[in-house]
Amino acid sequence: MTESRLQTLYDIIARANLDAVALIPGPNLQYITHTDFHLMERPLVVFFMPGRDPVAVAPALEVDRLAESGIPFKVFPWTDSEGYAGAFAAAAGELKLDDKRLGVEELRMRVLESDVIQELMPGIRLVHGGDALAELRLRKDADAIASLRAAIAISEGALHACLADVRPGMTEREIASRLVVAQLERGGGKHPFEPIVLAGPRSALPHGEPGERRVAEGEPLLFDFGTSVDGYASDITRTVSMGAPSARLAEVYAVVQAANAAGRAAAGPGISAQEVDRNVRQAAALVGIGEELLGRSPFELSGGQKRRVAITGVMAMRPSVLILDEPTAGLDPQGREDILGQVQQYRLQEGATVLLVSHSMEDVARHADRILVMDHGRLVENGPVEEVFGFDSRLGDIGLAVPQVTSIFRQLHRRGHAVSPVFTVEAAIAQIEGLLEGGGIG
Repeated sequence: MTESRLQTLYDIIARANLDAVALIPGPNLQYITHTDFHLMERPLVVFFMPGRDPVAVAPALEVDRLAESGIPFKVFPWTDSEGYAGAFAAAAGELKLDDKRLGVEELRMRVLESDVIQELMPGIRLVHGGDALAELRLRKDADAIASLRAAIAISEGALHACLADVRPGMTEREIASRLVVAQLERGGGKHPFEPIVLAGPRSALPHGEPGERRVAEGEPLLFDFGTSVDGYASDITRTVSMGAPSARLAEVYAVVQAANAAGRAAAGPGISAQEVDRNVRQAAALVGIGEELLGRSPFELSGGQKRRVAITGVMAMRPSVLILDEPTAGLDPQGREDILGQVQQYRLQEGATVLLVSHSMEDVARHADRILVMDHGRLVENGPVEEVFGFDSRLGDIGLAVPQVTSIFRQLHRRGHAVSPVFTVEAAIAQIEGLLEGGGIG
């Protein structure tokens, strides 16, 4: 495994037109050596150069850890009494990098290391290597994936153990402390960030800090935390309810869950973060969610806005079949028309099939091409709108009514007026105007 990772690094050096790379303690050096060196006041720099063994300038106290990696380092150790200048000078003589291109991690390399390298290696050119080195850990090998899964398993196990002990009245800080201990007990390593535990309205904060607020029954409780295994970190975000959630919390939770599912569905190998973001924004626009709403907490949205956000989450997945169960229930007429119009726009734009479950015959008439009627689990009607809602419709036999305007025209037809079935107000107006102009109705 170490050999393959070293070869990957050397291939990156060649593709980036570099002569060598210098790494200091951090994720990339840990990836190569399988050792987590501490970035401290004593400089440690490892030089990787294709065609030769790596060269390390290291405090004497770190020499044994370098040897444990199994990599045949040429080590130039130094002690506090000697200082590091001599060790860097000896390494410079060994490497002969004068007038060469040395790639460094520009976001990690400190002035301390860069100054001594440039002072003792005259003419050397320090080159930003961060973008090139990003490839080193971009594609995970089997061991890296196993470490990630182990870190995730530790965090999830710790969360379940912590939740078993959580009770109303405990503070956010108390719960966070128990979570930390539970991860350590299960073999977790360093925390990639300080764990976040927030309750009630504070759970909507993107990056809050656990405090002395006490958790109350029925409140949401947010966990955002992680641990590490072999340098690979888990990052777990979970929201739970202390007891039965309120109807409002359940609705907010459903909105966020749908958005989360949409993001995960849109992501995949070769898909950029920008593309995932673009898919979500396009879906939001389809259902009337403007940019001003995307950054707001779900707690601040109206009922209709929450409904649109939930539908956005589904549309962002670009499904070829979209099933909506009473999507406009409880909304005012304008809200119903807005959502259904936007669903229709999605259908036409994406060429998707939409299956709409509704008891509103007016909505069905305006937007459906075909109607399926169910009665106690049995399919009793299946046909085009004009057939199911026609003058001979038998929907009344099972307690359903045709659209109101259709019923009116059915009465006109029975009274001898030369009218044909209509299913929307717009179609009724057009037919009546035509009859009036032709003198066909009086």
